[in-house]
Amino acid sequence: MAELLGDDEGMTMGMGDAGAAAPGAGMPRNPAYVELLAAWRSEVACPELLAWRGDLVDGLRAGADAQERLVDASVREGADVDECLFSAPMYQTEIARVKYVLGAYVRCRLRKLESMAGWVANDDEARARLSDREAQHCDAYLALCAKHHRKALLDELPAPFADETPEGEGDAVPEALAKACTRAPQLDGFVFVRARSDLGDVQIDPSGETAFFAKGDVHVLRYGPVRTFVHDGTLQLI
Repeated sequence: MAELLGDDEGMTMGMGDAGAAAPGAGMPRNPAYVELLAAWRSEVACPELLAWRGDLVDGLRAGADAQERLVDASVREGADVDECLFSAPMYQTEIARVKYVLGAYVRCRLRKLESMAGWVANDDEARARLSDREAQHCDAYLALCAKHHRKALLDELPAPFADETPEGEGDAVPEALAKACTRAPQLDGFVFVRARSDLGDVQIDPSGETAFFAKGDVHVLRYGPVRTFVHDGTLQLI
């Protein structure tokens, strides 16, 4: 059976950060799995939503499902009992680990999306970084917030106040409240970043202060001035 965390020739059960195992510790792990771990860590550290990594999620989910079917088939077809007792739990552990990271990545994005749904809905660039399902969830979440505000408060007000659309606004009162109840991301917070390529001097502050970035360098700085480098992948949040 092909390994999900490792390559086709060996299996690495460790969950560390290295792309290649130490001598004698097995073969290098699946690059897609390593990338997903990095995407999950970056999403946790980032104050805004990063681009959806559907390529990693879909590929690893399909791989986990396929490997799960292989394990079940091997047990059903009467494979060597001793081999099954030893290998099946190991493969099942691989599958569980991948599914855990997939779920954690998706849950992290949903928590962030719900906390800033109004801002995302009004920002075309932020909305473009969502998956199709996330975009649908954002709209449905705001609709639920609007319904809650109407039922909890606006239905008790006289009709002109409950239904009036504020001057210059495109939304009626419930929709405006729904969007207002979520916050915009705090882009001036501090983050840890690692350079994935040589960037040279990069402006890290509105005052013009710069820092030199060589490949592999780690810096702690405000997110806002370097967010474009995070989005294009030259800087990685850690």
